[in-house]
Amino acid sequence: MSFVYPAILQQVFNLFFRYLELDPMGPAVENITKAKSEVFTLIITLQAAFVGATFLLSIFLSHRIAGPLYKLGKYFDKGAEGDISEDLHFRKADHFKELASKYNHFLVGLRGRFSRSASLAVEATEAIERLESQPEFSQLSSNSDWKKIREKLAEIKKTNQ
Repeated sequence: MSFVYPAILQQVFNLFFRYLELDPMGPAVENITKAKSEVFTLIITLQAAFVGATFLLSIFLSHRIAGPLYKLGKYFDKGAEGDISEDLHFRKADHFKELASKYNHFLVGLRGRFSRSASLAVEATEAIERLESQPEFSQLSSNSDWKKIREKLAEIKKTNQ
């Protein structure tokens, strides 16, 4: 759209020159030709500056959008690997701060659930150990189902640490 203006000005100058064709060597022709050249130089310079500024601004803004999304993706990858220890924070001028806040709220809930299941696993393991220490349950410790229960509880305990 911004390249339409130089074309319109070109047409205006052409109309003006057609008007001057009646007296092509009139006193104003030299001044008008000089003004036409200066105006087009100014327009081209302004257009180039505008395009450059638009390009730089779009790069700057795209980083303020893409950067947080990239970082969020990295945190999701870390979470998929089991690391939910770090809260998500964006730079001051980044977009999507509310998304980081929601993600951190999600982590608080997830950490609470993991902590609760870890403490339940510890309690269950301690209860089993107390049962196994009693003489009437000594034969139970050799039972394969009992061993599986102990293994699973130990695995849960290890996963939640």
